[in-house]
Amino acid sequence: MKINILFFIVKVKTNNSGKCAIKCRLAFHKKRKEFSTGIFINPRNWVSKQQEVKPPEPDADIINT
Repeated sequence: MKINILFFIVKVKTNNSGKCAIKCRLAFHKKRKEFSTGIFINPRNWVSKQQEVKPPEPDADIINT
């Protein structure tokens, strides 16, 4: 049994301060469930290949854990 977890942002949907929400997608037995984590970051500080936030973001260490 394998579960896939993916964190990503949707750059198209930004709030008034220009930040995007971090979303999570779970996949298990060919079914997906997607939800928002409630964390907003600047899209320029997001590294999609590593699925983490770069250090210029104030709480980068906390968000990455």
